[in-house]
Amino acid sequence: MDFVEQMSDVSGNPNSIHSSSSSECPSEPAWKKLPDVLKTVIQTDLLTSEEKSNLEQMIRKENTEVKTAVEKSSNVDDMLSKLVDLVRSNRAPPPPEKAPEDVEKFDLAMKKISADKNLKLSVKTLLKKLQDLEKKPTDIANRKLRMDNLAVQKYICGVQGALEFMEAVGYRVVDVKGKKYLEIVSSEINPSRLSRAIALLTDKLAELEAPPKEKPPTPEKKRISCLGGCGFWGDEKTENMCSVCYKKKYDIKAPASSTSESATPILCMKGCGFFGLTKFKGMCSRCYSQDSSTRRKEMKRHLRSAMTKIRAVRRFKLGLRPQQKNKSKCWKCPRKVGITGIECRCGYIFCGEHRYASEHDCPYDFKKAHQKKLTKDNIKVTAKKLDRIDSEGD
Repeated sequence: MDFVEQMSDVSGNPNSIHSSSSSECPSEPAWKKLPDVLKTVIQTDLLTSEEKSNLEQMIRKENTEVKTAVEKSSNVDDMLSKLVDLVRSNRAPPPPEKAPEDVEKFDLAMKKISADKNLKLSVKTLLKKLQDLEKKPTDIANRKLRMDNLAVQKYICGVQGALEFMEAVGYRVVDVKGKKYLEIVSSEINPSRLSRAIALLTDKLAELEAPPKEKPPTPEKKRISCLGGCGFWGDEKTENMCSVCYKKKYDIKAPASSTSESATPILCMKGCGFFGLTKFKGMCSRCYSQDSSTRRKEMKRHLRSAMTKIRAVRRFKLGLRPQQKNKSKCWKCPRKVGITGIECRCGYIFCGEHRYASEHDCPYDFKKAHQKKLTKDNIKVTAKKLDRIDSEGD
């Protein structure tokens, strides 16, 4: 059986490939019968459809490697195995994976954010909003952010690149009845894109909050002895001399004192023997402190005396207040109250009818007492006790 009959038998019956494995190749060049080889290869199950199409193109183009494999084959099975190995070895490598478009957008936006002065607060705000979105993706408050919100307006819209970062996540600027929102228009959120954004912000925040690197210690300058020969250390600013030798060299005199106290000292007016000063009213510091303490004591004594006189005058004007001896009766009427009597702030006990202040002409000032209580209970709020909203108190 020659090669042509063998190929026709193989092309007609696929199961006869293994049965004719002992047959030999013809003496004439086998690559001239490539169409028959193509039929044989197409009918086999050793190759996939993609590999068969690649081999078909190689056979039609009369590839050199295919010719060599056919010519050097001893039988049909050997030829098929060589062609299968050839097709699989010449499989085109997969194209290199390109970086996703959203990764490039994130990196470009992060570079713009890093150039802003509010970098740390902007990263914190972005991270907080995206973490809330990751926890509750269906919450409308996380999917729709108001652009007039203080944090969004200052640290997202007001920072260069932050708005682009949110747009890369999936947010879009939407105008609803004159109000602008950052809203995710699509129904589903891309989880890989969201996790990528959160990872970038987390790494950036960790980089910003990392402790600063310690600077290497600066080498100490060698000290130089004074060139004047006095034994002290010199300085480069004073031509490697100490200050005294530098002044002697250039005849620099200290400025004369302009105060008259140093020129004409005055003795303490208390006669203790020390020098007095004008700010202490001509006394020394010790005599001045003693005189001040004596004057403070005298002032306190006069103040106590004045308060005592004022209280006496007030009591004299009000007169002596009568005391309620029988506390089982109403102070206003002779009705017996027993244990049901009600004691007023003025100190008297009244019945149920006269217990009100307007019924018994109560001298107690309730309005003034309530004002004092409110003043005592309500702490005065000043500006120093309020924290600024844009401060970095972290």
